[in-house]
Amino acid sequence: MQPSGDQLRLTKSTMHPVQTQDIPDVAFGAHTDFGSVTILFNRLGGLQVLAQNGEWFNVEPLSGHAIVNLGDAMVKLTGGIMKSNIHRVVTPPELNEIVDRYSIVYFSRPENDIPMKSLLSSEKEEQTDEHVFTAQEWIARRVKNFQTENYKNEETYEKSRGTENNREVNVST
Repeated sequence: MQPSGDQLRLTKSTMHPVQTQDIPDVAFGAHTDFGSVTILFNRLGGLQVLAQNGEWFNVEPLSGHAIVNLGDAMVKLTGGIMKSNIHRVVTPPELNEIVDRYSIVYFSRPENDIPMKSLLSSEKEEQTDEHVFTAQEWIARRVKNFQTENYKNEETYEKSRGTENNREVNVST
């Protein structure tokens, strides 16, 4: 087993009752996870996934179950065959009092030295002059971009998604 950027987090956010049912209170705006797999344990709810028709739908937590999201690393490693979902966190619509929302989140990421290219590529496709980032470099670029954006603003998703064109990264080992 080699080092990777796996993380386990306990998150806390204070949720306030929604003032209007038409406009959700966005606690964490639209994004995809950039690891391989994310496992979320949460009782309160508030996770929404963007459907193909452009509408948000609630992912209701089930007692004793986890919610699993596929991350962008799997999209990259499968050459786009697998897809990560765009999701966000909003105040649950049924909330009628101020509460703290606790979640336990495990982010699984590829080992640091894994080349971030499709595992399904043919040898012909691999003969390119384009630099292939390691998982450590690729994740560092995504984290840097992620930290500079305001994720309460829905428009930042498009800015954060396009890290493949960002060639500058400093990775400390």
